[in-house]
This record gives sequence, C-alpha cells and structure tokens, in this order.
Amino acid sequence: MPLDPQTQTLLDRLGRLPPIDYDTVDVARYRQALADALAVASDGHRTPLERHDVEHVDVPRPGGIVPLRVHRPGDSSPTAAGASGSAPPVVVYLHGGGWIAGGGRADDTLCRSLCDAAGAVVVGVDYRLAPEHRFPAALDDAALAVRWVAGHADHLRVDAGRLVVAGDSAGANLAAALTVRARAAGPAIGAQVLVCAFVDLRCSPADLGPGGPSLLSPEAACWMRDQYLGDHARDDPLASPLCAPDLSGLPPAVVVTAGYDPLAGQGRAYARRLRLAGVDVRHTHFPDLSHGFLGLDAVSAASRRATGEVWGSLRAVLDTGFGGATV
Repeated sequence: MPLDPQTQTLLDRLGRLPPIDYDTVDVARYRQALADALAVASDGHRTPLERHDVEHVDVPRPGGIVPLRVHRPGDSSPTAAGASGSAPPVVVYLHGGGWIAGGGRADDTLCRSLCDAAGAVVVGVDYRLAPEHRFPAALDDAALAVRWVAGHADHLRVDAGRLVVAGDSAGANLAAALTVRARAAGPAIGAQVLVCAFVDLRCSPADLGPGGPSLLSPEAACWMRDQYLGDHARDDPLASPLCAPDLSGLPPAVVVTAGYDPLAGQGRAYARRLRLAGVDVRHTHFPDLSHGFLGLDAVSAASRRATGEVWGSLRAVLDTGFGGATV
C-alpha cells in the first residue's frame, strides 16, 4: 500500500532540511535537527489543553530526581472500566526520541489525548537521556516511576490493579523491558502497549532497510541505539526484549506496527513470540503509515485516525480484557 499522501508530503518537506551524516554528527546537532523536524511536523498547530490538569511530581532517585507529569482526563472524558465513581486506571507513558531526546511538554498533547480516549490517568516520565546517561539509566528511571505510581495509588486517586505501561519507539523498548524486569521484581503490570517498538538492538542498518520512505531511517535507528548502549551487550534482554529466552507470564500486549517503519519486522516478531509464550496479544498493523505516526495528528488525518484506534485498543483492554485476542 502506498504511504499515506499527507505523510509523504511531510517527508518531502523534511527532505529540504540539511542532511545528517551519522559518521560525524554529535548528539547536540542531532537534537537540534530533531527539534527542527518536529517543528515542521507540528505545522504550527496545537491542540487546546485547557480542560486538563497536570501535576508535576519529582521522584527521588540516587543522585537526582525523575520528573513525572501526571495528566488527568477532562470532565467530559468517560471513565474506563469499572463502576461509576471507581478509581480510573493509570498508564505510565514512556516517550520516544531514540533515548536521546523527547519528554517534558513536548509529549503533553499525546498524553492528554490518551487521557481523553482511555479515561485513564497518564503519567509521563522524563527519564534520563543518552549519551550523557547510557543504559540502564532510562530503564532504571522508568522502573522507579512505575514503582512510585504503584505505591502511591491513593495519592494519584487511581486503581493500581489496572496499571499499564505504554511507549512509542524507544519508549516502547523501555515499556517492553519493564514488563520483563517486573515479572520477577514487581510491581504487577496489567498490560503493555508497544507502538513501533525497537525490541532487538542487535540489528545493523542492512537488517532494517531498505524499506521505503519513513520518518526513521535505518542509519538513524542504529546511531541512536549506539548512543544508548555504548559498549553494553546488544543482546541483553533488558536492552533487547526480543532476546529474552522466556516471555511467558508477561502482561497482555497491544502491539502496533506501521508499514513504513524499519522496525515493523521486530514488532511482528515480538508479537509472535509473546503469543507463542501464552501471552494475550492484540497486533494492529497500519500498512500506509510511517514510524512516528503517533505524533502526526496535525498533518495527517490517517495518523490521527490510527492514534485513535491505538488508544481505543487500550481502552478495550481496560474495559473487557483480551478474551479471544489474536495476532
């Protein structure tokens, strides 16, 4: 299926930005290039956010803090799953950005759209970024955030029994790794939502491409992987969840892939591995969309519809569970 025309138009516009040489670029230059690309992708549009409350929480960690942004759905948003007046579920959301960028106010619109669609409290995590803080710093921060949320359900006014981890791209890597880590160490995670997940960091650019036009090139994916891992083993299951020898006992998963994403094959492989391990899986594939579609509401109607479908899948899990789910 051809790439969504509006996404193709965006790619054509991005193609006019200065190219990046991944043999020489430094992280500051890449972050600026990413900011420039996001400015083009937003197209000057912003979603009104006045209906939402945001609470800022700084969770202590050794040597610093992990900032959290707690988003609550607006008054008109339905309460997901459960009797009227019951505590809402809570989603810990882990942003994308290749482990080197993202977080903060940049993800407010996405987190708040999830609030409205799923009727859940959404906690965005500003985990430490690479290469200043390499693996496992981001994962440690994400794990600390999940433990804090699980232990402060009364403060957050949420149902800790319906705690979900969700992420996009690098954030989906962290979400998947968290479920592997929490299986033994806790806390209990009720479901995982993995969008365009990078779950096998052993890859080379040749393994990921060529796959057609995309907002993520194979070269960029592997360069960001190197910033995150440094010299750490690429087959560590907490870095590459697809390398985990046993995926049984993990929480139900919503796995989302896109046709124009060099990571789509990894997502499909992970969904298969989860299903074979007895995990309930809902795998949705968008053949005409690119990596990063979750952030393209302003410029792509197809991406906007797909984002709504992803959030709807999460709401279905919260409402009814995974009975009869297939890959």
